[in-house]
Amino acid sequence: MKKILTVTFIITLVFNLTAQDISVPETDLSKSMMVETREPAAINNRFLERGLFSIEYNASFPIGEFSDFISEPGYRGWHFELKGVINDNLAIGGSVGWYAFYEEFDRDTYLFDGGSLTSSIFNYYYSVPLRVVAHYYFLPDAFIQPFAGLSIGTSYNEKRREIGFYVFEEKKWNFGLTPEVGAIIPFGDMAEWGAQVKGRFNYLTYNDNEQDNAMFIDISIGLVYSY
Repeated sequence: MKKILTVTFIITLVFNLTAQDISVPETDLSKSMMVETREPAAINNRFLERGLFSIEYNASFPIGEFSDFISEPGYRGWHFELKGVINDNLAIGGSVGWYAFYEEFDRDTYLFDGGSLTSSIFNYYYSVPLRVVAHYYFLPDAFIQPFAGLSIGTSYNEKRREIGFYVFEEKKWNFGLTPEVGAIIPFGDMAEWGAQVKGRFNYLTYNDNEQDNAMFIDISIGLVYSY
């Protein structure tokens, strides 16, 4: 009986020691595995892989001499843009847009050469820019991608004033220059669609007897697609 108890005690002791030896590397292994699973995955953003197409809504605000003709903001505007990616930071393409401004002045008596006229005045200004555009992306590997850009080209401009039955209208093509800043915000890590916000300063060489140029600022928000 004593022999059986002694053998049983020895077997139990050996088993416990063996279990303790085995449990140590398992604990170290599980800890290392837990550390590896906590490492964040890198964001793979596809927006600068090939090309970008965007459609935007614009709200515009006249400044300088242009605000003497129309001081009210223009809330009717849109913009299309198509660009190809040159490298990690640079994209070049073209754009077309449409801006509309309107302001009504109170009914009054207005003097002019040869007489006077009592009426309200309605001022209109329309601009259609056709531009070459380039954007520089500061953080191409980031999720949100801020950029700065410049567009250069021509614009079709139409200026009109209506006083009673009289209409004074002028149509011109003029040079235009537009620096801009903005950011792309993708809808997901690997999304093809995203939102785009942008601010522009528009300078046009439009001139007549009332103004030497046309300047306005516009703020846009829209959708961008990576194709």
